[in-house]
Amino acid sequence: MRYSKQNFLNQKYFKTKNFFKLKNDFKFIFKILKKNKVLLKNKKIIDIGCGNASFLYHFKMKHKNNEFYGLDNHKSLISVNKKNKYLKDIKFYVGSCEKKISNHSFDLITMLGTINLFENQKKIINVLLKNLKKDGLLILNLYLNKHNIDINLKYKKNFKSNKSLK
Repeated sequence: MRYSKQNFLNQKYFKTKNFFKLKNDFKFIFKILKKNKVLLKNKKIIDIGCGNASFLYHFKMKHKNNEFYGLDNHKSLISVNKKNKYLKDIKFYVGSCEKKISNHSFDLITMLGTINLFENQKKIINVLLKNLKKDGLLILNLYLNKHNIDINLKYKKNFKSNKSLK
């Protein structure tokens, strides 16, 4: 198999077993929404860094009477999401959350496990808050390190290859 960004994304994000699996993070968020009696009907909801949109899929299955949006900066992910028959009523956009997200304001903005990928989280939060309605809810889910050291590892492909990986 040839190595390419598209092949990697397809393998990692679009396996059926991963898409339909209700992850513990999703369960936790649904539990908090229920516990706090958040009314979710006729709301605009966006997931920032939506990836394969499995969170949006599960959210939509639980709360159908809402408008759902997904934002991701990977064009190939958004392209596949738009073709996914289980996500047909969800609007997807390619873009970054470092600037204005949309012309819409949202009742609920979720960002699951991605805010820690940004150098300036304060800037990201401010952008998200600008896109949030006055009585809206912002849910940030991130993984914290219990130690007093953080390591940011970034991968950059510095070569071009048409060779197969074995």
